[in-house]
Amino acid sequence: MLFLESTSMLSNLLSTLPDGKTIQVNIGSHWTAVVIKTDGEERCGLASSLADENKRHGEPDVPQAGQLETLSGLELAALAQSEYPALASVGIAAINALIPPQFDAWVDINAEEVIAEHGKGKLVALVGHFPFVSRLRTQVGELVVLEQNPQPDDLPANAAADIIPKAGVVAITGTTLINRTLEDLLALCSPLPSALAAVPSGGL
Repeated sequence: MLFLESTSMLSNLLSTLPDGKTIQVNIGSHWTAVVIKTDGEERCGLASSLADENKRHGEPDVPQAGQLETLSGLELAALAQSEYPALASVGIAAINALIPPQFDAWVDINAEEVIAEHGKGKLVALVGHFPFVSRLRTQVGELVVLEQNPQPDDLPANAAADIIPKAGVVAITGTTLINRTLEDLLALCSPLPSALAAVPSGGL
């Protein structure tokens, strides 16, 4: 698991959030959910659950387990900058719960359809192995999947610097917010005409 020192994007985001009272923290094998009462209502934020692949025997799966619900909403959100993947997942879920909903600005779109539309005849770099990879290959010019745990036909994540600058479309999993690789990936995308963050997390 790669963790970067740069956290300016998260720091800037945290500075804009309201605080709230933590109601519940649930960490599952695939999803982490945080319920926070803020602005007079209870909101649930979700994030992918990441595990620490380098955890030593005897270390807890979730540091501070049993104490997380005693933290305020902003204190939980600050965990997005933690070096522990499970806590970073909690932090991103808390951020999603605290972000004020903007119903008028929300648009219901399908990531696969958007990538396919913009990727016709182009090299598409997909950061993260999404369920629709096999279908997408037939709809775009060329598809390259970058993955920290590569599956057959995927490239390792460290190939991003070679692939992304050449791509016409880049789609990035929201999990990169948790493992703190998003900023560097976006820097590689900066001259590109099309980039999409396909985020597997959100607020309810």
